[in-house]
Amino acid sequence: MIPADLGKAARAGRTQYVLEQLATHGFDVNAQVEGEAGARMTLLSCCCCEIGGGQLALARALLDMGADPNLFRDEPLRAPLYNVVANPSWVYTAAHGIGEADYEMALLLLNAGADVHLGSEHGLNPLVETIRCFERRDRHTRRPYLHLNSRKIVRLLLRSGVALDGIDDALQRVEDELEFRRRTGDSERPPHYTASKNLICD
Repeated sequence: MIPADLGKAARAGRTQYVLEQLATHGFDVNAQVEGEAGARMTLLSCCCCEIGGGQLALARALLDMGADPNLFRDEPLRAPLYNVVANPSWVYTAAHGIGEADYEMALLLLNAGADVHLGSEHGLNPLVETIRCFERRDRHTRRPYLHLNSRKIVRLLLRSGVALDGIDDALQRVEDELEFRRRTGDSERPPHYTASKNLICD
């Protein structure tokens, strides 16, 4: 079992500290992290929760050390790839969408053999969660590159053979939200949403 404080360090992208602790104490890189609200999380899962440059570097190092992106497939889990697109940093920052680092992390995990079908304990898969990001937007900055990265991840997941389970409901949720906004005077559609939808429906 890996101590909870090391999981927090992984979330914060403290690459050097995490690697030093692994070397000093001989922790198994694929061991479960303590105190993750009942879900079985590894250090790799933790560093995929709030992504920046530090987390990306740490994930690369953990994978090089043998971290498995597909552990605990039969347990309640938010898998690393799912964590990338269900990024909790939406809650804490003004950037309500997927950033460039998220795309780079998704690409890294898929290249390392991440299973595109593994999602959350609630049965959501990475594609569904990526589409749901189009419901979110920053009312102040409207930064379109965030949605561009969502489209890039949709394309990446489709090329990797992701299942389309639940995607119709996810698209309908976005359409319902856009219709509600239209009726309240906001007719702007999220950049790249239509292109992402077409990628899926073609």
